[in-house]
Amino acid sequence: QCCRDYIFFFFQAEDGIRDFCLSRGLGDVYKRQDQYRKVLLSYAEGKVLETGVGTSRNIQYYPVDCQVIGIDQSERMIESALTKPAHGLDISYRIMDVEQIQFKDNTFDTVVDTFGLDTYNNPTNVLNEIKRVCKPGGIILLLERGESQYHAYNIYQDFRVPKILHSEGYYANRRWDETISKDENLEVVKFERKTNGILYFYILKNKK
Repeated sequence: QCCRDYIFFFFQAEDGIRDFCLSRGLGDVYKRQDQYRKVLLSYAEGKVLETGVGTSRNIQYYPVDCQVIGIDQSERMIESALTKPAHGLDISYRIMDVEQIQFKDNTFDTVVDTFGLDTYNNPTNVLNEIKRVCKPGGIILLLERGESQYHAYNIYQDFRVPKILHSEGYYANRRWDETISKDENLEVVKFERKTNGILYFYILKNKK
C-alpha cells in the first residue's frame, strides 16, 4: 500500500503538469496516451474490473453501457478517483490489493489495467489474479510501459531503472513479450508497441 500511496503523490504532480500543458496546446505525449486509452477502452464491455485504477484517468473513455468497478490498494488514490465526474457511467470504487482480488472466479466480462502492471514487484501474480476473475473468453485490456525496441535505449533504461523506480514508482524495463505474449492462457487479439516501443498495447482473450 505504501508504494501506491507514494505513486499517488507523483500522480498529483503529473496531473498538474498535464493539465497545464494541455491547456496551452502542448503535451503531445499526454495527448497520445489519452488517444491510446480511448482506443483501448472502446473494447470494454459488460461488467468491467479496472485494476490499479489510480485516480481514474480512464473514466471518460469507457462505453456508457459498461458497469465498472475500479480497485486500488491506495486509499488516497480512491479518494481522488471519487472526485472525478462519472460522465453517466455506472462506476464504483473499492480499496483492494490487486495481488489478492476479493472477487470470485469468472466474475468479469472485461478486465482493464493501464500503467499498473509496471508498478508491481511481481506482475505475474497480478496477471494470474486478472485471469482468475475474468470469465473464460472474456476480454483483458492492457496498456503498459516496458522495454524499448532499441537496444541502445534499453541499456540506458536499465541504468536508469533505480532512479525511475524511486522517483516515479515503476519499472521502466519490463519485458512484456516474455510474460504476456507467451502466456498460454491468453490469446493475443491485437498487439502494438508505441512510442519507440516502450508502450505495450494489448487486447487479449482469456483462454483459461
